[in-house]
Amino acid sequence: FIVNQSMPETLTSSNSPISMTKILFDANEIMLNDLATLFNAATQAGEEGLANFISERQDSHKKWQWWLKASLKQTIN
Repeated sequence: FIVNQSMPETLTSSNSPISMTKILFDANEIMLNDLATLFNAATQAGEEGLANFISERQDSHKKWQWWLKASLKQTIN
């Protein structure tokens, strides 16, 4: 049994889109690490359907991570 306790609550005093995008980037990175752990646990338990579902979620989060990173690069350049 895995409980997601690694996602901290993030408060910001800034309304800056760059700041909020960075917060989303960091949170998504934590989610990707948690999904990798969950995928490994599901695979080891022989839960193929769950592992496939998690794999699809990983793909979605990787896409978002790429998008967020690209957005942050554009604002810095």
